[in-house]
Amino acid sequence: MTQAYGFDFVDHENLITMPHLVGHEVETDWNSFLLDNNYTFELDGEDIWEHLKNNGVNVETERMDGTIWPRFRVSRDGVEIAIIESSSRYVHEEDARQHPKLSELISPGYYRIRTREKNFDVVFVTAMAFARSGALNNEGGTYGKIIRNAFKKM
Repeated sequence: MTQAYGFDFVDHENLITMPHLVGHEVETDWNSFLLDNNYTFELDGEDIWEHLKNNGVNVETERMDGTIWPRFRVSRDGVEIAIIESSSRYVHEEDARQHPKLSELISPGYYRIRTREKNFDVVFVTAMAFARSGALNNEGGTYGKIIRNAFKKM
């Protein structure tokens, strides 16, 4: 039960398959006056948030218009490389038109990704970090981040 799962990350664009070990989700409480939870897991034995930082990845979180779900602006070495946003079950517009009622239900388990990045592993691992952990910032935090940002805007 404590062993990491083996996953193959498949880059269909470049026909590359890379095996990785993905650990289980871990939650800890941050001790601050604005209580926050920290969610993390390990990728190949390294904390996912440290892995992203070590690869120059930074993520800014914003709320999508008209929803409570987040949009993630992903930068690498200071250059924006992707926008990741929560999506409906049907991630393609033509599918959404065929299933309009279902497509209105937004779920944090599905993501639409827009990128020009050639290294898909970076974008995929970033999306997986947020999807698997449920975090809202690139330190694995959740609710405290939202509250702190709300106070900053006042």
